[in-house]
Amino acid sequence: MAKQIPRPVNVNSQCIDDARQAFVAVNRMDLISTRMGVREGRLYDKLNPLRDTHLLDLETIVAVTAQSGDLTLIDGLVRAFDYQMFKNPSTEPNQTNIVSMIMRRQKVDGDFADLYDRFLEDGKLDPQEVETLCGSLDDALNIITRMKANLLASVAKD
Repeated sequence: MAKQIPRPVNVNSQCIDDARQAFVAVNRMDLISTRMGVREGRLYDKLNPLRDTHLLDLETIVAVTAQSGDLTLIDGLVRAFDYQMFKNPSTEPNQTNIVSMIMRRQKVDGDFADLYDRFLEDGKLDPQEVETLCGSLDDALNIITRMKANLLASVAKD
């Protein structure tokens, strides 16, 4: 029997487990295992969160990602620590692609939505939570207003 390694308390292991399942669902494990020089069954075991005989290690995550080009496992690992990955822009940052990056981040992250969901876990909003949510909306509106002004100003300059 394999040694049980306790899962750290401050890590959302479900993110990693979900990433494992999503990766296996969309990738050809037979091709990846052949490229890696490992048996397909052993690779499946490492990617199966219910198996404890072959633990998924960092080297395997890197090798599988390199062979597949699929970043799902790394994304799951990053999300387990409450972070997110974003691809670096392929061009020099300018006003247009900075706005685009902000909008993509907001779409993925949804800070207000996350805050709202967290506050509603108990089924009701108290006055302090409403005040915090309104402040978050005010901040978002201020950012959007400045973005709009910057966009209009950039058109006027051209």
